[in-house]
Amino acid sequence: LDRNVFPARVSDFTYIPLRIAEEDPFS
Repeated sequence: LDRNVFPARVSDFTYIPLRIAEEDPFS
């Protein structure tokens, strides 16, 4: 497991949904 890739993937999966929720008028 690449320690440089794994945290980046986790960051993407946690950050993107948060951005979508912020822009979602139905959230």
